[in-house]
Amino acid sequence: MHRTLLRTSLTGATVTLVACAALGVLMALAAPMVHAQPAVGVLDAPPVNTYDSQGLLREQVEQTRSRRVERVFFGTGVMQRETVYAMNGEQAVREREVVFAPTGVMLREQRWVGGELSLDNEFLASGVMRSKREYTGLGPTRELRVQTFYSSGVLATEERYAAPSGSSQLTPIGVQRTHDSSGRLLQESTHDLQGRLVSQRQRSTQGDGLLPVTPNPR
Repeated sequence: MHRTLLRTSLTGATVTLVACAALGVLMALAAPMVHAQPAVGVLDAPPVNTYDSQGLLREQVEQTRSRRVERVFFGTGVMQRETVYAMNGEQAVREREVVFAPTGVMLREQRWVGGELSLDNEFLASGVMRSKREYTGLGPTRELRVQTFYSSGVLATEERYAAPSGSSQLTPIGVQRTHDSSGRLLQESTHDLQGRLVSQRQRSTQGDGLLPVTPNPR
C-alpha cells in the first residue's frame, strides 16, 4: 500500500511539473515581443543616395538623431564636399565643411562653434597649406589670427585682427609680420587696440636687421 501511495504521489508531481512547463511556454508565446531601441547617435535610417543618369553616386545624406552628414561627389566617384551638422531637435546647425579637389586632395576645411566660424583652412592642390584663419573669444572680444604660406609651405605673413561677433569689420591689432620665401622676417608693425599704427620696422636693403620706419605725417 505504501508503494502504491508513493507511486501515485510521484505520478501527480510529474503531471504538475509538465503542466507548469506547458503553461510557461504558452505565457512566453503570448507575451508581446520587445525590440531594443536604437541608442542616440545610431543611424535612424539607411543613407539616402542620389545617382545620376549613368548610375553614379552624386549625393549622399546620413541622418541620425544627433547628427546629419551631407556629401557631394564628382562624376568619378571622388568626394567633392562633406558637410556635418549637429541636430538640435529639427534644426541643423553646421559644424564642419570640407571641400576636395577631383584628385581627392583637401582644398578647404571650415569649422563652426555655436553657429560662428571658428576655423578656416585653405590648401593648394599639392596639399600644402595656403592660409589659416582661426577665431578666438566671443562677442566684442572676438579675434581673428591669419597666417598665409608660400607654395613651399614656408610662413609668409602673420596678422591679428579684432573681429567682433556680428560685424564684418576687421581692425588690425597687435603685431603683424611679413616674411620672405626663406622664412626671414622682412617687416613688422604693431597696432593698438583701436587699430592705430604704433610702430613699424622693416629689413634694410643691406639685410642687416630690422630698422625703424618713420610714419608718414598726416
